[in-house]
Amino acid sequence: MLQCRATGFYFRTRVPSRFRDVVKKNEICFSLFTRSRKIALIRAGTAYERTQALFAKIEHAMAHEPWIISDEEKQDYADLLRRSILPPETSGAQETRNSLTESLRSYLDNDDAKNFLEAIIRSYELEIESLISQYKTINAEHLLSHVRETDRMTALTGYLKDTAEPAMEKLIRSGEILASRIQGHQETINADFSHLRQFRVIL
Repeated sequence: MLQCRATGFYFRTRVPSRFRDVVKKNEICFSLFTRSRKIALIRAGTAYERTQALFAKIEHAMAHEPWIISDEEKQDYADLLRRSILPPETSGAQETRNSLTESLRSYLDNDDAKNFLEAIIRSYELEIESLISQYKTINAEHLLSHVRETDRMTALTGYLKDTAEPAMEKLIRSGEILASRIQGHQETINADFSHLRQFRVIL
């Protein structure tokens, strides 16, 4: 269901064989537009629910819409459907699945049925497009927020550079002046001590 690629995470699921002629795909796969596994799991969960709902709608239409198939055909379809969920190792399981696929394929000769099923699929595609649009919008909002934060930090850095740097330079100059004065006083004190020693020697 969740696939990691170089560009980020993707939702991917197989289309049941009996629906492939209707959906016209062997699998459904699309980008979740995120590199975060945590976010991808949430988005994939939503995509999975929508996709399973698609399969359920197709199943319901085939089993319950009288203008798609007759009551007798519905019963045959329901019997095939029950047998199709048997474990693969069960005798005749694969033949049943093949019969179910052929049964569904034959119903697509009915233009009304075909149009109805295509409408179901188109509705699903619009739902997925809406989800993807939401994901892109969320990503754009996060990116914009990041850019604004970066701009704010850049502005703050510029402000500090314009105000703090001159202040630091002034402080350094003051320190240098103070150090120079201290050195001058130290030299004066040393000279006084030197004179004092000479005076003691004379005494």
